[in-house]
Amino acid sequence: MRDLLMGTLFMLIASGSSFSESRNISISRSYEENINICIKGKNRKEVPGPEKTLHGLCESWKSRTCCDASTTKYLHEVETWFQFDWGHCGQLSRTCMDFMLKDACFYECSPNLGPWRVYTIDGNPSKSNKNYPDERFMGVPICERDCRAWWHSCRHDLTCSGNWYVGPWNWTSKINQCIKECRPMEEYFKTPKAFCENIWGGAYKMAPKGDDRCMRLHFTGENPNDEVCRYYAKALESKDEDARHVSHSTARVYGHTNAALCTHCSLLWSCFAVFFMFMIGTEST
Repeated sequence: MRDLLMGTLFMLIASGSSFSESRNISISRSYEENINICIKGKNRKEVPGPEKTLHGLCESWKSRTCCDASTTKYLHEVETWFQFDWGHCGQLSRTCMDFMLKDACFYECSPNLGPWRVYTIDGNPSKSNKNYPDERFMGVPICERDCRAWWHSCRHDLTCSGNWYVGPWNWTSKINQCIKECRPMEEYFKTPKAFCENIWGGAYKMAPKGDDRCMRLHFTGENPNDEVCRYYAKALESKDEDARHVSHSTARVYGHTNAALCTHCSLLWSCFAVFFMFMIGTEST
């Protein structure tokens, strides 16, 4: 009986201490940070700025960009994107490759991705390619017309994966190689929406048709994505402010009650301890 009571007392004390160690951590980003920051990566600046010239299809971004000329030249002259081979099932058609380059320029150069930044663990979740960055974007609203045009340009080209971010790939040669069978992209991605939202593991989300609050992969003249970024950054800031307001209001309303409950819990544990010690003492006599 003594051993049982001591074991029960130990579990009660241990469970009480474990409650006090649990915590939640949230991260908030300011409006200014979200509209004026580059996603972290070995080829990007910390903050966007102008470049005198950018290469090929990346030129759209030169007035305010997160990349430099050497990165964009590399993208256009080498058949792999920093050890990722677009043509893993054979050379892509010119029209498809142009869209892949537009996507790469958007990824490396865009200064408008702050509201969609996310952190990754060890880069790629598969941990197979250490070249993947510690930050990426998720759920960027790509314009429906861009998404549809991209899919139509690549639907007959070959691939062996329905998710290029995770593969599965064979990386033994340090360049992605196929594990699965090569088939037309339209077999892996049945629709434009499936293509855009899955090819890079959720990086994009196809905007509804007619919704202008969406990102363009390529443009001429003034960057139309600046306004879209400001819109979502403001919405995100408002959401954070609402969450903080609710949190502070809840604390004011329930703060005293929570403190009282904690005091009562402490007294309860003390009573249990006294009771068990009394029972142990009684048994020993």
